[in-house]
Amino acid sequence: MGTRTNRALCDALEHLRSINTHEILANPSLQVPEGAVPVEGLDFSHYADKNISAAEMVEKMCNMGFQASSIGQAAQIVDGMVGTIQHRAPSSSPQGSEAE
Repeated sequence: MGTRTNRALCDALEHLRSINTHEILANPSLQVPEGAVPVEGLDFSHYADKNISAAEMVEKMCNMGFQASSIGQAAQIVDGMVGTIQHRAPSSSPQGSEAE
């Protein structure tokens, strides 16, 4: 690193040291919005004596954080779409597939 970079880093560290962390950390927290989904990780100890399926893992991702929650929500949307398609599907064979 050059002298300028070292000086800039030293200045930045000095600035950080001068900040009163108590003032920053002691501010009151914002209230959690009503209906917010609690964030929690997947507890693999519940699966110690059995295998976890991909479906179970994705289902549990709904509460793991923003990106994982998005995967869980996407899986729920796809499940809903598949259910709708299966519900609408005719019970007979598609046209042209019957033996002549």
